[in-house]
Amino acid sequence: MRANTKDSWQGLVLESIRAMYAGLDDPLSARELADQACFSTFHFHRMFCAMTGETACEMARRLRLERAAHLLCETQASVTEIALEAGFETLESFSRAFKSSFGRSPSVYRLLKNPARHELAPNAVHWSPLGAPDAFDPIEHKGEPMEITIKNIDDTHYACVRHTGPYNQIGSAFERLASLNSVHSFAKPGGAWVAIYRDNPDTVPQDQLRSDAGVVVEPRVHLPEGVTLEVIPAGKYATVVNKGAYSGLGEAWGTFCGKLIPEAGLKSRDGICFEAYIHDGEGVPESEQLTELYEPVA
Repeated sequence: MRANTKDSWQGLVLESIRAMYAGLDDPLSARELADQACFSTFHFHRMFCAMTGETACEMARRLRLERAAHLLCETQASVTEIALEAGFETLESFSRAFKSSFGRSPSVYRLLKNPARHELAPNAVHWSPLGAPDAFDPIEHKGEPMEITIKNIDDTHYACVRHTGPYNQIGSAFERLASLNSVHSFAKPGGAWVAIYRDNPDTVPQDQLRSDAGVVVEPRVHLPEGVTLEVIPAGKYATVVNKGAYSGLGEAWGTFCGKLIPEAGLKSRDGICFEAYIHDGEGVPESEQLTELYEPVA
């Protein structure tokens, strides 16, 4: 399979999984995995998540816990020794993580007869004493069909309110932006409202992720305090329109980056990815909400 998929995105993800597996005891470097796959860390994260259903960090942590489960059953190593080998600094943190995954503390798990050796994983990648996997199960994304198109856009200026925290909580920044615009009227008539994503969730803690709620403005507009002028640079972008509730946008991004872009023979490039809201959702049923997703491509 490796030879047949060497030049495919699925093959690149498999090679990354195997590299992770071989260096399971080393600190995970998302940058090294991304460099190996010839992607920026941000776009590697999107591709990896879309195809496997979990981040590289989440997979590495799960594999270490699965190896720990094997060691508990097959060796006489102490729980503390196994915890340290799994990359945990304290026995307490290991025990909490292990119980969360396997439903029992490590000491109780060790007493069971034929306990489950791994968690459920959507990609079917598990730790094994036989070595790294030769394949994985790519995630099948559901939802309404989306058709990918290519757009070349010009530099576009946005008035933005910064949100720091999980990306799915950016709504509060939009509320602040809308409130300020109702007073100062800086939005360009008919201009799109967008969410701009700045950080790689695989390398930046959730509470430190940066994103911007923005609306199109003229380049020299005067903005009130708390609103910054940002530019999405000109360039080539792949785009799709998602129809449905905003809560489904995570799934839509997965389909877009993990399925449609590879199938189109495109490759992401460094740049800003963003989503534009075709309408503000007011008076529109969730099932009819339209959102454009933009990914910079080479």
